[in-house]
This record gives sequence, structure tokens and C-alpha cells, in this order.
Amino acid sequence: MTIHLPLQFEQVVDLVEQLSEQEQHLLIQRLLARNTDQEPLTPAEKISLFDASKLHNRVLETPSPRRADWYDDL
Repeated sequence: MTIHLPLQFEQVVDLVEQLSEQEQHLLIQRLLARNTDQEPLTPAEKISLFDASKLHNRVLETPSPRRADWYDDL
């Protein structure tokens, strides 16, 4: 049984943000599979989906420019 409720885009976004990260990735995969079955994505749609898949985690410290700090081979 499917219930069709009028939802605003922002409400959907808020609901998706409540999902776990794994559930969000599954949703993205499902939407991609659904869209690619219908017709190929335009370059703008591909870029939009790529941007949506990016993580927005802050970097807590400035990375060192020295190679020796990144790799333990001196």
C-alpha cells in the first residue's frame, strides 16, 4: 500500500539527512539505477549527483607539506 502525501523538497531533504550515511548511499545508488534505466544522465545531472555524494567533513588541522610527515620513509 502506498500513501501519497504532498511533500515539499526541503521536507524530503530533512528526512534524507536523518538517514544513516550507509542508508543515504543506498538511496543515491537506488536513484542512480532508476534514472539510468530510463534515460542517460546529462553532464549537468552527473555533476550534480557527484556533488551530492561528497562528504562535508571539516579538516581539524592543517596538513603538513612535508612528505616525511605523511609517509614514514625518510
